[in-house]
Amino acid sequence: MAALEAKICHQIEYYFEDFNLPWDKLLKEQIKLDEGWVSLEIMIKFNRMNCLTTDFNVIVETLSKSEAELMEISEDKTQIRRSPSKPLPEVTDESVYIKGFQTDATLDDIKEWLEDKGQVLNIQMRRTLHKTFKGSTFLCQEKQQGKGSPPASGSLSSWC
Repeated sequence: MAALEAKICHQIEYYFEDFNLPWDKLLKEQIKLDEGWVSLEIMIKFNRMNCLTTDFNVIVETLSKSEAELMEISEDKTQIRRSPSKPLPEVTDESVYIKGFQTDATLDDIKEWLEDKGQVLNIQMRRTLHKTFKGSTFLCQEKQQGKGSPPASGSLSSWC
């Protein structure tokens, strides 16, 4: 998979991931309308997706190559949905709350800062009602192998 295709696939799958979907009001509303199907027309309105591509054919072709098998493509290739065989699990993972980021920090800035601090599954930037970043985040990291097992070296649990 080419670099751009990988970014497109990652971004679409992120929108429908276990950690993002429960918090995404717009996407949850769209999913309720048509048995989980969301128009690609809606998807390309998301800022990060719009920066990558607005070409439906590129999105469909890219998702068809995904090994995650999280997404389904409609027969007419104009809609996508999270596969019904992969329902949302109950969110039970522990989150880590981190504050002190600059309020003009971007998601990419936070990802870069976290690079050497263990495997992060999701970053939820906290925002005000006016959608400005508050300078704090909730992070979900990879689950530890067994309950009570020590955190992996370099993980957020051992770092915080």
